[in-house]
Amino acid sequence: MAQIELLLRDFFNKHPDIRQARKKGLVNRRALARYIVKAEHLEHTTIDALISVLRRFDTETAKDEEQFNRLLSEVTISTKENIAIIALKKTAKAVEKLPKVISCVDYSRGEILKIVQGALSLKIFIDETNLKAVKEIFDEKDILSIMKSIAELNLVFPKEAMESKGVLSYIASHLAMEGITIIELVTCTPELTLYVEKKHLLKAYEALWKLEESARAGQGKINKSK
Repeated sequence: MAQIELLLRDFFNKHPDIRQARKKGLVNRRALARYIVKAEHLEHTTIDALISVLRRFDTETAKDEEQFNRLLSEVTISTKENIAIIALKKTAKAVEKLPKVISCVDYSRGEILKIVQGALSLKIFIDETNLKAVKEIFDEKDILSIMKSIAELNLVFPKEAMESKGVLSYIASHLAMEGITIIELVTCTPELTLYVEKKHLLKAYEALWKLEESARAGQGKINKSK
């Protein structure tokens, strides 16, 4: 059963549209189980086990939905345009130069700076107006790539949100259903910052705003029923 549960979670992550239709009661469990067996090339005898786990998923989904409504109803969203993302090789020389980047940023004017360190590379998130100055700090050979015309969506949640199961995947799948690709994602509890192409900013903001409004409406119904 545990293996089937993992398979289902992976399936719904890959198919958020089916997950949403299922949550709305538009999908018959047996029909969905048959579809999953065919799509995932499983044994036909797996259908009854899938139906059993799907039945348990329905109960868990209702609990998750209530939790998401509470958390998303309290979220605040802000946006920023014209951001550049610089990817650097993670060398000792590049790391030593990072403090110089700070002097390029004027926080009093609302300029941003985020530095993310991975195992193999570094990424710097800055305003495009500071791109030239920051590029000059590093050797050209250490710059792996530069992305421009990026937009930022900053979501501030209640503190317990980042510790709650499925919040990130719930938001990511919701944007995926709208055809929006998340280029980068940075967390700093209780904030979640998403980066998308600038041309998708309005669509992404509207999608998140609708999600927030829906959550508030759902939370209001829960409160009235208590």
